[in-house]
Amino acid sequence: MAVSPEEVKAMVQYQMGALMALCKAQGTRLAHVKPHGALYNMAAKDYELSLAICQGIKDFDPELIVLALSGGELARAQKTWDFAPRWRFLRTVPMRRTVLL
Repeated sequence: MAVSPEEVKAMVQYQMGALMALCKAQGTRLAHVKPHGALYNMAAKDYELSLAICQGIKDFDPELIVLALSGGELARAQKTWDFAPRWRFLRTVPMRRTVLL
């Protein structure tokens, strides 16, 4: 799947917005983000794609915790952003409430 960085950023923000609305309806808040499926696999190998994902997350909510594969391109891309301490690598983050789709 070939997508531009602008398309990736928009997709990530759209999906986070939808998930944030579901969380709000359930009385909880969005605390962390992890790209899933093909996007996650592509980001692990594609630095430019990973930069677009990082920008989308940072612009949406720089307080979100982002989960990334240690040693992957997404993990490398996050180092260019101010919110690096909010990243988690192959670590479970305790959650009070889970919203399943």
